[in-house]
Amino acid sequence: SFFIGVSPFFVVIERIRHLIQLLKTQHLAKTLFLAYLTNYKPQLLEPLIKRRFALFWLGIFLVLPSIVFHENKHFLVTFGLTMNTLGFGAILLSLMHTAESDGLPGWLLFNPLAQMIASIGYFSYGIYVWHIDFAHIPIRFFYPLLEGMPVELSWIGGSLVYILLAVQTGVLMSKLIEIPILNLRDRLVPRTAHFEPLIKDTNRTVDDNSAREVSLTH
Repeated sequence: SFFIGVSPFFVVIERIRHLIQLLKTQHLAKTLFLAYLTNYKPQLLEPLIKRRFALFWLGIFLVLPSIVFHENKHFLVTFGLTMNTLGFGAILLSLMHTAESDGLPGWLLFNPLAQMIASIGYFSYGIYVWHIDFAHIPIRFFYPLLEGMPVELSWIGGSLVYILLAVQTGVLMSKLIEIPILNLRDRLVPRTAHFEPLIKDTNRTVDDNSAREVSLTH
């Protein structure tokens, strides 16, 4: 009778688990769909790219509710996840097609500091995968060395060491594992499309001829 009584509870837990997995699958599907359009059907994105600055602020608007209502779990697991996916997709799409000639937005993306940060972003997946093993766990042994310091200074010191460890080990493991595997993949399965921003001219318009050149035979 005990198992009969608690069985509905386990059914609910199982359904929640499946829902979470489904949401992850949906996010992956949306990302793949955006990548497909960018590489194979860029002409379909032209109306959005022409309004890329409005698209950027729309993305910010979609992401903000999850920041404001981050303690509302019911909102986050329903509307929040979907709005985050759409919002970050809009932000990413707008930034990918921002040209260096686009005034302040272009300068913010193409100045030397931004380029240096972007070079770290090239290894972002390796940093994400390995930061627990090579940064999060080792930093626990570092914090005792900061005892006696003001909390603010110890937090700053610990954070800097954490970031340094995460970035360095992420870059190293990417060069040792991820990049060689990707190079092998590209040799075995050559790419048939290459990303090329639709925005190329200095008048902040879409170069239709260049856009049409991005195809499977590019």
